[in-house]
Parts: sequence; C-alpha cells; structure tokens
Amino acid sequence: QPTSLEIIGNTGYVVNLAGEIWKIENVFPPAHRTVKETVNWTMPAGQCASLAGEVTGTGQRNETIDTVTKLDGSSQVVINDLVVGTAQGSDGQKYSFYYANHSIWNTPASGSPVAIKMDDLFLLRNSSGAASNRYAVKAAFVWRWTYDPNTAAYWPPVDNFVQTHTIGDPINCDPI
Repeated sequence: QPTSLEIIGNTGYVVNLAGEIWKIENVFPPAHRTVKETVNWTMPAGQCASLAGEVTGTGQRNETIDTVTKLDGSSQVVINDLVVGTAQGSDGQKYSFYYANHSIWNTPASGSPVAIKMDDLFLLRNSSGAASNRYAVKAAFVWRWTYDPNTAAYWPPVDNFVQTHTIGDPINCDPI
C-alpha cells in the first residue's frame, strides 16, 4: 500500500510502506490521432495578388494530433499537418503544391484563453517554375496569439497577436 505519491512532469513516484520508491513513467500518455484524407481547396480570382485567376487544388493530408492532459486540468495539443498535391488555374496553368503546418495549442484548466503558436508554409509552383525552383505563391509565417473559445474563432489571429516571421500574404494566399 503506497504512503505517498508525487508527480514530476510526466513521471510519478510512489513511496510504499517499506520505503521503496517506485517510478512510473508516462503517467499522462498523449492521446494520438492520425488523419489521412483528401483536401480540396479553391482560391478565387482576385484573392491572392500573385495569381492571375482562380486556382483549384486537391491533395493528400497526413496529419498527426497529440494531446496531453496534465494533472492540473490544463492540456497541450500538438498538430503536425502535411498536404501535398496538384492544382490547376482557370487559365489552364498546372501547379504542384506543398503545405506544412506545426502548431501548439495550450489550454488552461479554465478553458480560456487558449495560447497558440503556429508555423505555417504554403508553396505553389507551376510547371515552368519547377525547373528554376521558383514559386507562383510562397506564403509562410511563425505567429503566436491567444483566443477565447467561448467568444471568438481562433482564425484569423487577433488577441495578443505576435508576428515573429511572415513571408508573402498568408491570410489571402494560403488556402488550407
């Protein structure tokens, strides 16, 4: 029968009546989920200044979502999302695209505010740009912000918004 329990990080330590210390690893194992699905998107003409007309794409998503709930009731969700595929413009131009997103969502036990740190990259390359490694669209950012899930949507960022690094126009030129 244990006489005390202490949790440090994700490891539990139990001291039993004989004075032995038992170490229990991974007390709060992360919940792991994988999402594999087809993603379809459209950027209407005029939305992204880098494009002459409408562009429609389709690709394959490979996303992992890991959630850890801590003893105090707070949680952290880590999302890694990758979508790779092809697209076509209304002018007949053919493209390939690459999308990667890494985000960390920290939610306190009270549920609010949620703090988000997100690294995001969207690359759209036409067939003529492939030879010279040039992109029709290059949109990327490293941003942090908070939001209250009871009163606001998480996107676009508003509260405590910090733009660490931004390339291109991710709000208008990243369709995923």
